[in-house]
Amino acid sequence: MAQLLIVSLSLILCMGALAPSLSFSNERPQIPCQQLWHSNGLSQQEVNQQLKHPADTTAYWQAHENLQRKHCLKEWTVLLYMAADNDLTPYAYWDLYEIEKRIQGEKNLGASGEIVDVVAELDTYLRTGIKRLHLFQYERPYDFNLRLPDY
Repeated sequence: MAQLLIVSLSLILCMGALAPSLSFSNERPQIPCQQLWHSNGLSQQEVNQQLKHPADTTAYWQAHENLQRKHCLKEWTVLLYMAADNDLTPYAYWDLYEIEKRIQGEKNLGASGEIVDVVAELDTYLRTGIKRLHLFQYERPYDFNLRLPDY
């Protein structure tokens, strides 16, 4: 019992000595993204172009760098958790489609934009783990003819 106590005290003392050297930064950017983009001379059209749905991962990270996203904050971040690891999988994909597509003549209705980031965590049938998706608006219009079997 005494040996266990000594080992426990030694570990606590060591951890106490190490703790000051472990630093976790809680620093977050404090400038709103719109303000940063304006101060960097980006036009509204350039920002909108960067916020369109990226074609692939490379385009996503290029837009992230172009807009200096790690240096600014958006007013809102919306996280959607979709537990669809059952017969709800096609409905979850349909919901994501509806979030990303643009309805003719309407503004951005659900995806990431200038003041909001929309992120979905999706758990689907026959897939292990959760997939995280950063949702953007597609320029292609919403197809009202799609039905559940299409997903």
